[in-house]
Amino acid sequence: MNDFINDTNDDMLIANGDFVVDVSDEQGQGHILRALPGSFKNVPDGTVGLERFLLDDDIDGMLNDIREKFKADGCPVQKISYDEETGDLAYYAKYTS
Repeated sequence: MNDFINDTNDDMLIANGDFVVDVSDEQGQGHILRALPGSFKNVPDGTVGLERFLLDDDIDGMLNDIREKFKADGCPVQKISYDEETGDLAYYAKYTS
């Protein structure tokens, strides 16, 4: 899916005096992961808010929440893992047409 692209500070990316539009799948997934529930009026329950899980031991609950939110957005998760030692979250999820 194409959309406006944000820079590393989450500001609108501008090139040659115009907004940059490109494939935004990864950007959208990042928003789903980072934004707290209620952040988006049109989908109040559509985000995970990973920071809620920082001090939580419910890793399975976090992974299930990610699966749920991605699936609801049309992006089923085929593979997901979390390394508790490093804090690395890895997933493979691709938007369906």
